[in-house]
Amino acid sequence: MSGGRFDYDQYKIGYIADRIEQEIERNGREKTREELKEESWRTPDWYEKYPEDKFWYEYPPEVIEKFKIAVQKLREAQIYAHRIDWLLSGDDGEETFLQRLEDELKSQNQPHTYSRDQVHELMCKAFKAGYKKHDVVEAGLEPLETEVECSWILTKFDSTPK
Repeated sequence: MSGGRFDYDQYKIGYIADRIEQEIERNGREKTREELKEESWRTPDWYEKYPEDKFWYEYPPEVIEKFKIAVQKLREAQIYAHRIDWLLSGDDGEETFLQRLEDELKSQNQPHTYSRDQVHELMCKAFKAGYKKHDVVEAGLEPLETEVECSWILTKFDSTPK
């Protein structure tokens, strides 16, 4: 394993970005059956009394835009922290550090080559072919229930600044 100068905390930056992306994806939408089950502390008649609690909080568009900018900046910060970690740990020299940093920042800002529908179709095929949640988590994602994994992955696709 390489790096370690920062105790691999750069991945926490990615986790924060993931959580913000989750808020973007949830913004104002109705909660799924699985999400409602997670609120098991509520009594059965709760949603009759408080129907607005069937929906995630809805932030105004200007707030969502700031969330998207924050995600982009956090992803960049994670790349910087990771590359500096490898440099300080002796895994990369200065030239390699500069080249890898440039390459990773460029690849993050590459335009998508697939449409949203194509991504959804590919991800559904991957899960049907046997890819498990573990494979998705290893890729840096945090899927929820199997029912919503493909939609969850699309959050990353949809919220990437164009």
